[in-house]
Amino acid sequence: MLNTPSLRILISQEMINYNRRNMETPILNRRTELLSGVLKNVESFEVIEKRITADRFMSDEGKRAKLAEEALKALANFKGFVVKIGEVEDHLSQLSTLLFTVPRPKRDATIQFLREQEIRGYYVDMAQSERDGAFLQAAEQDNDETLLAMLDAPIGPMVSQDIKDRAFEARAKRVSPADYKVYVQNTLLLEVLNMVRISLAQWMRWLAVAEDTVVETLKLDPNVRLLASDVEVGGLSPAQFVAARS
Repeated sequence: MLNTPSLRILISQEMINYNRRNMETPILNRRTELLSGVLKNVESFEVIEKRITADRFMSDEGKRAKLAEEALKALANFKGFVVKIGEVEDHLSQLSTLLFTVPRPKRDATIQFLREQEIRGYYVDMAQSERDGAFLQAAEQDNDETLLAMLDAPIGPMVSQDIKDRAFEARAKRVSPADYKVYVQNTLLLEVLNMVRISLAQWMRWLAVAEDTVVETLKLDPNVRLLASDVEVGGLSPAQFVAARS
């Protein structure tokens, strides 16, 4: 169970974790800046939660209902954090297009298709290992037309996925080193932000906030279950639910 104290500790530790492999100081600082707002909201809820659970005049049933009500209000406070994650995702999407796609030549589409068809004809009878080698060589030589021809074959790409990824990564490092560095650093940042987003979602589910509400507010993949089973939450008695908050 991920309760409020556990979540607070998780975020606090992440904010002072300077051992993140390959994460540079500006990105570490950006991570800390974004997570500080999240931590503040968690701490604000924790104050409310402690007040509710310590109320001697409220029944466990009443405490559970009140905690769920306050959790729903608290969930809305993380919308800004989700917007910031979306900005990082958009930036990465733009960089990915720049770094890992090949621009199509500005010429007549029919002529371009015939040119690519002729290029493919040279490789069609080769073994896969030979095609992969040819693709790597074309990437090293900035032979974009060959790359396009092999990637856009009617029967599917003529190159293995791992070779394609390796070729484009090496190409990006060589052709656009500054943009590639930004891409890598923001990828590391997004991993941390998504880890915290998932933790927030699981925390909210343990506070009995409906899964569809959590998924919609935090912009999560609806196909990914936040808890192994809803029974984990629904099966707790009011007394167990309240006791689990500390």
